[in-house]
Amino acid sequence: MLANGDHATEVALNRVHYCSFRPQIALSSVNSLEIDGDVRLTSVTVRCNEKTYPELSTGEEDNLPECSSLINCGSSPSSQNLMKVPLICRLPRTLQNGDVIKIEGRIKLLPYRFLMNIRSSEVRWPTPNILLHINGRYSYSQKNNIKDVFVFNSWSDGQWGVEKKATNVSLPMPGSTFKISIICFKDSFEITSDKSLKVSFPNRMSLEDAKAIYVQGDVYIYSVSLDNESSA
Repeated sequence: MLANGDHATEVALNRVHYCSFRPQIALSSVNSLEIDGDVRLTSVTVRCNEKTYPELSTGEEDNLPECSSLINCGSSPSSQNLMKVPLICRLPRTLQNGDVIKIEGRIKLLPYRFLMNIRSSEVRWPTPNILLHINGRYSYSQKNNIKDVFVFNSWSDGQWGVEKKATNVSLPMPGSTFKISIICFKDSFEITSDKSLKVSFPNRMSLEDAKAIYVQGDVYIYSVSLDNESSA
């Protein structure tokens, strides 16, 4: 599926987002579609005014996993327990002051980056607002003193906010397990991990806007859970 969004053309494979790219020419000048290679076509369809991307088939909206159903795969999860990334799960209820979101998993052996978003919708387009964006970036370069870094930000009304970087902490080692906890408050997010990360990031929106959690990148996910701080 190719979908022309607000800022880029989005590509989905089997209704799962695969990549994005920015067209180099005006979309109004496009008048044909070329398909080549070892494929056998069954249909080609052009539709206008699609409401969402990726397209959710009938009933699929109700089958998205909820955080409460992705809990506890064990201390040594097997390959059968791994959740597919990109992973999107619906929050089972409205976030409340003091709620704790916990994400546990393992870093791949040669990681480049991973991201975790608390966002306002399960779909990629129309572009959802992102209340909290966590981006772990690994560096293998010795030039210019480039280091591994955690980047935190929010996305609202089509633009990124002011980001915050944490360079004085260690990202999880390649191949190691990790647990990231996010305590959600009306005015801030408190992010901690078992690898010494402890960061406070301002909540620039309302907790009621949060509808889903999205995870992408060089990680395997074992569990995602939602609890209240008093019971965590």
